Amino acid sequence: MTTLLITSLLLIVALLFSLASYKNLFYQIKRTQNEVLARQAHWVAEGGLECGFSYLKESDDISSAKTSLSNCEALLNLDVLDIDNSNYIHSSYYQLAKKDLSKKVLFSPESYGAIQTRSDLKLFGWDNNIA
Repeated sequence: MTTLLITSLLLIVALLFSLASYKNLFYQIKRTQNEVLARQAHWVAEGGLECGFSYLKESDDISSAKTSLSNCEALLNLDVLDIDNSNYIHSSYYQLAKKDLSKKVLFSPESYGAIQTRSDLKLFGWDNNIA
């Protein structure tokens, strides 16, 4: 009878430890899922910024790009995608997790090549592999 009692107590203790570890495991799974949802929301909002930037790049005008942003909103299921008067693109996504992103767009003059200077540019170099 003593052996049966000790075995029962050991099984109960083992059950309590396993239940405690499963509770911790479920907590870690929930945290991981929340992190995945947060990353998905971030990249959807980032995609909205990129989409808005591409419309700005194509049109070179903020007012005409504003009319095209509804395409990005519908495509990415964004809640807000807007360009304000101070040249900030705002992208917000609230479905999986809440994420708000904004970036400022700077318009620069037309560029004509990969290397630009405002003074004399002298390049010196050689290639030893020329036959």
